[in-house]
Amino acid sequence: MEGRTCVSKRKAGVALAAGAAVAAFLAPGAFADTGPGGPIKACVRVRPSGLQASTPVGAVRIIDGPGLVFPVRPPLPCTPGVEVELDWPSVPGGPTGATGPTGPTGATGPTGARGPTGAGATGPTGPTGPTGPTGGRGPTGAGATGAAGPTGAKGSTGPTGATGATGARGITGPTGVQGPTGATGPTGATGPTGGRGPTGATGPTGLRGPTGLRGTTGPTGARGPTGPAPPTGAKGPTGAPGPTGAKGPTGDQGPPGPTGPPGPSGFPGSTVVVGTPVATGFSPPTGTRLAATATCPEGSFMLGGGGQVTVIGTSISHAVAVDQTYPSAPDTWTVEGITLAALGGQARMQVQAYVVCST
Repeated sequence: MEGRTCVSKRKAGVALAAGAAVAAFLAPGAFADTGPGGPIKACVRVRPSGLQASTPVGAVRIIDGPGLVFPVRPPLPCTPGVEVELDWPSVPGGPTGATGPTGPTGATGPTGARGPTGAGATGPTGPTGPTGPTGGRGPTGAGATGAAGPTGAKGSTGPTGATGATGARGITGPTGVQGPTGATGPTGATGPTGGRGPTGATGPTGLRGPTGLRGTTGPTGARGPTGPAPPTGAKGPTGAPGPTGAKGPTGDQGPPGPTGPPGPSGFPGSTVVVGTPVATGFSPPTGTRLAATATCPEGSFMLGGGGQVTVIGTSISHAVAVDQTYPSAPDTWTVEGITLAALGGQARMQVQAYVVCST
C-alpha cells in the first residue's frame, strides 16, 4: 500500500476499510482501467479545504481501478495538501505494495499453565554379569596360618524407583514470560540391605592347604599364636581378570504425556458487501443531501466501510462530495453525499455505500 503523506492510524483505518470496495458503473462514459488484477487507486481526505470543507477528514474517494467506467469524465486526481493517494491490490494474489511502517508491539499475553508430567515408569535395570574367577595364589612357605571361616552372603540391593517419562510438548504459542520450573519427581526408595551371615568358628591350626577361590572379605577372626618365622616363598603369578558380564535389556518407554491446549485462533477473513445505490431527482439544488447504506449479512460482524458519490447524466457541474461516512449500526455503514453547486440539466447525484464484513 502506498501513500505520499503520513496519515494517522484512525484515518488510515477508514481508508483501509473502504479499500476493498470496487466501484464499477457500466453506463457509457469515460473509461479508466489499471488492467486485470491492477491496483485500485483512491484519495483520502486529510484536511478540509475550499468548497469541500464540509467533507470529513478520512473520507475515501475512488479515482481509478481495473475495468472502472465513469460517467462523462474520470474523477479529478487527488488535491495536493488536502488529499493523499492510497493504492491497494484489487484481487488476492495481485502485486504487493511497499511495506508500511511496523506498528507498536502488543502486550505479551500470559503464559499458559504447564501440563502435568507423564507418569511412565523407567524399565528395570538389567542384572549384573557374574564375576570372573580369581586366579590361584601361589603356595606360601611353611608355617601355616589357620583357615579363615566362611563369610556370610551379602544381601542384594533393592531396585531403583521408576522415573516418570516427560510428556510430549504442546503446540508453541506466542512467546511470553517464562513460566516457573516444574517440581522434580520423587526418587524411588532404596531396597533393604541383606542380613549379615554368621561368623564361622575358628578351626585348629594345621598345615596350610591349597588356597581356594577368594570370596568376599568376612570379619577378622581371632589371632592365633605366632609360630616361628618361615622362609618367604616365591610370589605366585596373578590370575587373569574374568570377562565382563552382558548388559541387561533396556526397560520399556513410558506412555507419552497429554497434549497441550491448542493455540489461539487467527484473525478472521473479510469480504466487501456493496450496498444498493440511491439517487436524487433530476437537477438537485445546492446543499441537497442523500444517504445510502450497506449492511453485513447475518452471522458476520462489521470491520469498516466507505462509499462514493457521483453524478449521473449530463451536467454543467460535478460539484458533489462525501459529506459524512460512519457506522450507523453494529452491522451497517452509512455514506451521505451533498451537492456543492446546482447540477442543472438532467443530472442526478448518486450515493453508493460499501461495508467490509468478517467471513
